Amino acid sequence: MTARNVFKAAFFTILVLLLSIPAVGQENGPVVQRLSWLPVDYALKYEVVVEIHTRVNTWMEIFRRNVENETFVDCPLFIGSYRFRVGVYDLLGNPGPSTDWVYFERRSSQENTVPVEAVPAELPENIVRAPDESEKTIFRLEILYQPLIVLPFSDFNEIYATSPIQPLGFALRFSVMPYSTPAGVFGLELSPSWNFLANDILVTSRYTHIINTHISLLWQIRPFSRNSALNFRLGGGFVYISSHFGFNQQVSVVNVKAWNPSVAVGVSFISFLNKQLFLNAGLDYFHIFAGDNLSINYLRPVLSLGWWI
Repeated sequence: MTARNVFKAAFFTILVLLLSIPAVGQENGPVVQRLSWLPVDYALKYEVVVEIHTRVNTWMEIFRRNVENETFVDCPLFIGSYRFRVGVYDLLGNPGPSTDWVYFERRSSQENTVPVEAVPAELPENIVRAPDESEKTIFRLEILYQPLIVLPFSDFNEIYATSPIQPLGFALRFSVMPYSTPAGVFGLELSPSWNFLANDILVTSRYTHIINTHISLLWQIRPFSRNSALNFRLGGGFVYISSHFGFNQQVSVVNVKAWNPSVAVGVSFISFLNKQLFLNAGLDYFHIFAGDNLSINYLRPVLSLGWWI
């Protein structure tokens, strides 16, 4: 590099530094200024941008930070004229609108720092958000895939010991949650379901259809974030069991059909995808009060896609 080029580089570096000097002189170093804003519902994070007014009557960015769990930042500033604004991101990380610029000055390094506040931005209509229980009654419809796991202490285990995990099972869930309290949201849930159990061993065929309908009390809380929830359910209903047992090349066939009362408890985790769709994953435990002192118990893992209004 020639001496001429070195001189040009040094000149432009000094020029940039001079342009960034605020219009009012500095005294005794920077002062921490708190910049704050009101919270925005369903915001994933905020982006704060601070600019300084230079001697050549332009604005230059000096500070940019993302904030997730607070509605303020502390920014070290020299004496001068400044402006800042806050941008909002929705629950999927998509940028929304920003606040208007808020203008303020640091006149003296000795003056008390007064927080500067911005007006909150309004998020667009397509904001990804969880339902607000305080706004209205929530209705939900879910389509579930639910295999069945035969428990070792169940009488079913003697029949399906070689195939304790039965993959065929589906269900629907209809939920209404009209009661919102500080402890969570409460409602009712109706869930018809079907499972098919099969086990073929040599010349022996065994299969069972389980059809049940349950009504459950539902309790929903949000311990983690606004775009997720935990559901707890406790309920009961009736189960129709239709079993076929064929032995010795079906020379001997036993068919059993019966209605039985049942109870169930369950827990699931909901993740809201957008304004109307959500995913639900959980586990239910069922106990059937069968006749002849039979004990029928099983687990049903649940994975569902749901729609709420």
